[in-house]
Amino acid sequence: MARDTDGTSTTSKKSDAWRFFHDSGRKYRTDKTHHEARCLGCLKKIDSALKKYDADQVSRGLLPRTEARTSSQLRNQAVRDLNPICGKIDALKRHITKCDDAGDAAKTWCAGEKVKEVTSKLAQETAEGNEGGVSQLPGKQKKQSVFGIVQAKPFTKKEQIEYEHNVLKLTVALNAAWRGVDIPFVRWFFDKYVPSGHLPHRQQLSSRILNEEVDTITEDIKTEVHGLYGTGSVDGWSTKKDAVQTTGLNVFGKEYPLNMHVTTPERKTSANLLQHVLKDIEIMTVTWGIVLVAWACDSGGDSKGLQRLLLKIMPWIIAIPCWAHQMNLIAGDYLIKSDSRVIDVLEQCLLVINCFLGHKRAHSMLENEQDREESARHLTFIRAGITRWTTHYLSMRHLLELKKVLRSLVLRDEDILLTAGGDKEEQVEAAQAIIDIIEDRDFWAGVARTKIYLEPLAYATNVAQGASTRLDHILVTLATLHRTYSVESDVFNNPVASAALLKSLQKRWAALKTDQDVYLVAVFLNPYFRAFFFNDSDDAPHSLSRIGFYGLVKRVYKRVFRLEAGDDVPPELFLNYLQYYDGEGHFKRTSSDWMSSSKSIKDRIPFNL
Repeated sequence: MARDTDGTSTTSKKSDAWRFFHDSGRKYRTDKTHHEARCLGCLKKIDSALKKYDADQVSRGLLPRTEARTSSQLRNQAVRDLNPICGKIDALKRHITKCDDAGDAAKTWCAGEKVKEVTSKLAQETAEGNEGGVSQLPGKQKKQSVFGIVQAKPFTKKEQIEYEHNVLKLTVALNAAWRGVDIPFVRWFFDKYVPSGHLPHRQQLSSRILNEEVDTITEDIKTEVHGLYGTGSVDGWSTKKDAVQTTGLNVFGKEYPLNMHVTTPERKTSANLLQHVLKDIEIMTVTWGIVLVAWACDSGGDSKGLQRLLLKIMPWIIAIPCWAHQMNLIAGDYLIKSDSRVIDVLEQCLLVINCFLGHKRAHSMLENEQDREESARHLTFIRAGITRWTTHYLSMRHLLELKKVLRSLVLRDEDILLTAGGDKEEQVEAAQAIIDIIEDRDFWAGVARTKIYLEPLAYATNVAQGASTRLDHILVTLATLHRTYSVESDVFNNPVASAALLKSLQKRWAALKTDQDVYLVAVFLNPYFRAFFFNDSDDAPHSLSRIGFYGLVKRVYKRVFRLEAGDDVPPELFLNYLQYYDGEGHFKRTSSDWMSSSKSIKDRIPFNL
């Protein structure tokens, strides 16, 4: 029985696709097989437009009602107006996919057909794979066809081990559950595309392979860090159900996570935290062979007491507070202890941000306004959080960047914005309050002033939280902040705010007590600064004279190299100190040395001071 490739014939049923197309019975152009096809959805749209046109003509008296076209006439006209497409099944499906007027029934049918095709192809490939990979050799054969069986060569034992460990890394990188490797489709996928290897099961991944990977990483770390100087750290955080303390090691700016202690059932005391830290210090020093120089932790809660207890056991260790946290506390002092205008600005900012983030209609209007303004990129609000460092600054900055769009939105659609959060009286009053804030020039001036004061602290926080941050970076940053807020200018012109910031900076520096020596010596040992950093000017020598500064160097030397109070430092230390102070002897820098170091800085190549 003959059948057209579009599913039409005189003795067989048409393809289901034709339920959504008009068949005129004519062949498509010069095609001798396929019929013309016109989308019923498109025809309906044209019918509606023609009918509306006739009704408009009748209402204007330009066309007698009796002469208005009938439904049959309208359809015939629509068929003539609409260009046909070829009646191939693939062409019909493509049209349904792209056409906005095809209708839900047509699109549902088309999606179903696509699923059938994919399922059928998948089943066929699976069946072929189960037959052992049998395939016909290429080329025409007059005799019986020749078949060859192609089988993948199995991995060697070494390759299989590497494959299993890479599957483990892939699972971790995707943040997938161990049981994912036992999902039937996942196993089919790997068997099909990696037939040489055997995909491990979840029990193997979560036990043997994971333990092997941990042992490998541990050995690699021991090889990398053995005999080097390092800084340990501990930090606490919480999950939904547990309190956790994590320890780590930093060597030349590279972080090595060490341990994670679940402390939920314990009392949160410094003594309990010390027990965990001492065990991890033993791993660092004995197992990994690290020379531990410093320990970093927060300055509050059980961590604050940890510093004191640790110094009693290891008086030579340098206790470093988390300086990113300290910068955040300084920002908090500015926001809380400045004049009331800062608090008022913060409260108003929060009202505006919560209004747009809390009401989808208002947020959508903001998005549309940015489209209308042809913004290069769409911005949204950032809600500041006390534990999210720099978010107060970023919140102010984003708000200022949205200033033009917000004021334009209020000017254009104030009436709509009034009811964006609801029609009740109190909701309209709240919306009016937000509009009044947006229109207030003093509010925007306050936002700009607050953002300017927070900006240096935001930069300082980013410096302090870097993995390769050194103590000289911290002291230089603190000094820069102190100078920034000390000098009166047109920018920093709020004496109350500046005073609050300076007091907070002085408080953080005073809390270091004897550790101040270490920071001063760290800056001095930076060859770009040496003693010049402490000079006020070329004519006014700094208060730390050559001999006075040597006292600091000697104290830090004894501490770092764990000398007793009565022990003498090596006699050559003083000579080397003087040569370094004056840039003479071994420490004399030629112009080529400076050019080489300057190029490293310009190219952002890290180097060890």
